Amino acid sequence: QVPEFRSLLEEAQASANIDMAFHVDIPSLRQAVATAVEHASPSVTLPLQRSVIPGVTSETAAATASAPASLADPGREGKMDEVPVDPPVGPWLAELVGTGRAPEVLAVAPPAEVVRPDFVWASDIDGNVAQFKAQIVGPEARRFTAPGLGVYAVGNVTVVGWDQFVLHGGEVVRDTLAAIAYWLPGRLTESFVAHESIHLRRPAPIRRLDDSLVYFVGCEPAWGNYGQWMTQVLPKLVVFVHLSLNRPEMRIIMPEFASDSFVGQTIRLLGISEDKIVRVASNEAVAARRALMMTRADSWNLPPFCRVAADFLAARIEAAPEPARTLPRRVYLKRADQAVRKVVNIADLKPALDRFGFEILELGGLSLVDQIGVMRTATHVIAEHGAGLANIIFCKATPVVLELFNPACPQPRYWTLAALAK
Repeated sequence: QVPEFRSLLEEAQASANIDMAFHVDIPSLRQAVATAVEHASPSVTLPLQRSVIPGVTSETAAATASAPASLADPGREGKMDEVPVDPPVGPWLAELVGTGRAPEVLAVAPPAEVVRPDFVWASDIDGNVAQFKAQIVGPEARRFTAPGLGVYAVGNVTVVGWDQFVLHGGEVVRDTLAAIAYWLPGRLTESFVAHESIHLRRPAPIRRLDDSLVYFVGCEPAWGNYGQWMTQVLPKLVVFVHLSLNRPEMRIIMPEFASDSFVGQTIRLLGISEDKIVRVASNEAVAARRALMMTRADSWNLPPFCRVAADFLAARIEAAPEPARTLPRRVYLKRADQAVRKVVNIADLKPALDRFGFEILELGGLSLVDQIGVMRTATHVIAEHGAGLANIIFCKATPVVLELFNPACPQPRYWTLAALAK
């Protein structure tokens, strides 16, 4: 949508004297540009700006889906101070954190070795049916290294709609091109290839934000899913709360949200005031001259910092005076409001649950405060695989968890959370 870029494309196409269709997805567009330039007159140039994100340059933005997904990946090449950008990276971040020097990244959490707890499968996993058997069977599945988390200073970024992927220098930042829930209402994305390309249903106007402020990119594409919100977004919000203390120039970029949703409840509990929030409408993008971006955690190999963030939120709740009440210690989490992955004969199961002292809960009908309160005291949890299981991150005691899978989709997301809830 940039007029200058479109003009260059038209000039290159005219010089090439060929008929060509340009596509929105990145690899096709790049190939089209390369073909046009190859046949064009020598006077035609395409001044593509390099990206500030390490490893994401104009030469590598069309990398395959196997490319590293974390900005903190030690295997990535390039350092931020080696990449020419305007405004320069570093000095204003140094002022922000009070270090007196220009860091490449503000470390949030170092890499960590995580050992998943012992488990028992009720039946063998059929490798012909189960898509992710390799990730959960075998001794190598018991241990993983969670990459470190950090905050980067990035110049000239654009955050797009409720999709919440990020552009820098006209290129998609690969870390943000993952888990986009394009089927949900209000999303601009029609289709995407993780960490590679994206196709939008329609263009979006860009709203320029105040250049005098610093903007923290606080969300991520799968923010509408409760499990992703608690494991991917909550850590970012907690970091923002700490960074923005006594810093009136800081704002956080978030998609529009309802105040009574789990998104609104979380933000309210963390004490993030409305004047600190820049809301992005579903059909627009916002552009910031100075921004902070935090590296994205692997949703299957979550870092221990997720537990730190969960405890921070829980402490905000526990600090508020509440009437004393008795909460169940053994709970069955029921997916009553979902069409998939739920037990259809729950009535047959209820006598056994009653015998062992389990209370059946539908978390979708509880406030966030009540959901966290229940899990803080829970010692035994039975749940149908789904986002509600993310709440085990709030358990104070080491919980015993029984997760009910469809045979086709056992996967390690909540097994990892059980490792952090110790």
